[in-house]
Amino acid sequence: QIILVSVLIICFMIYLELFRKEYYQRKRSVLLLFALIVFFPVLLSIMVEQNLSNVYVIPLAMIPIIIRIFLDSRTAFMAHVAIILICSITLQYPYEFILLQLLTGMAAIFSLRELSQRSQLFRTAFIVFACYALLYFAFELILEDDLTKLNTRMYIYFGINGVMLLFAYPLLFALEKIFCFTSNVTL
Repeated sequence: QIILVSVLIICFMIYLELFRKEYYQRKRSVLLLFALIVFFPVLLSIMVEQNLSNVYVIPLAMIPIIIRIFLDSRTAFMAHVAIILICSITLQYPYEFILLQLLTGMAAIFSLRELSQRSQLFRTAFIVFACYALLYFAFELILEDDLTKLNTRMYIYFGINGVMLLFAYPLLFALEKIFCFTSNVTL
């Protein structure tokens, strides 16, 4: 696991070196990226080890939203991919997790060009929830031939995830103060 995590982090660092060299000049940008890369996988692994709840409750689509607002879309996607792959190491069904998280992360990036109004985050949270629900429904239809066998509890987890995604808005202000970023986020 250490080797796999190290390779993923090194790949992300190579991406930054090749395409976003200016982020290395701004130490706060690198600090934000690596704080997210450490925080979310640690949180997910604690949830898995302690069997606290379903991993789909964690709003991982918050990662590309935060990075998209403060940095750029491509870095948001690359960081999201790295974090999702690191998180998937601890899971029993990593392929389903990777598929759902990657596509909902892309939906979050594409649905949020800028965050100048709170309603944009509500719209993004709804799009992410709809993406989760639709993808999971399609995934279950592939595996199950009977609609009565569908796992409806997962849709509740996706709803909780969508509500928790709304906490990205106040978190953006805290991160802006902590990392001294300038953004176009307004109350």
